[in-house]
Amino acid sequence: MRALTLLVTLVVAGTTKLLPQAVVRGDSAAIADLAEQIRGQARIRVRLVNYNDLELLEPRLVEGSLRFARFEPGGQPAGPSSDDGTHVLPLAEVRRIQVRKSTVGKGAIIGLLVGGVTFAAIDRAGSPPRWDHNETLLFGFLGGGLGAAVGALIGAPFRSWTSIYEASASRTR
Repeated sequence: MRALTLLVTLVVAGTTKLLPQAVVRGDSAAIADLAEQIRGQARIRVRLVNYNDLELLEPRLVEGSLRFARFEPGGQPAGPSSDDGTHVLPLAEVRRIQVRKSTVGKGAIIGLLVGGVTFAAIDRAGSPPRWDHNETLLFGFLGGGLGAAVGALIGAPFRSWTSIYEASASRTR
């Protein structure tokens, strides 16, 4: 029973998506966290306050503004160009920021469940019928671990858009 409770807890925790929090003006820790999440991304997707969607290429967050080399269609950013030739978009003009994240974790969770249940079922259905099946839990863990590894490998090449910033409703009106 404890194993089932642990498995359900892992599934719920792994698949629950927490809503991103808005960055509060003057909150340097939140701005630094947002800048860290944007750093290293080749492109990000933003929704402006006028509901236009843009993909910004080579983005970075500097002093409360997004700086980027180029953007792809969906709307014209409101900000001017900076001295180094990059475009500047104030964070106040942005409703949402999304980045690409790997789906390794989701693949591992699905693999864990499928592998664990499959191996445990194979053990329970095994012959001879007089078998006492004391090792069903072991087979479940073995299958779960193997399934998680295979699921992570399958999920590794896939990436999905994940929101990392949502402006508060009062700021966007």
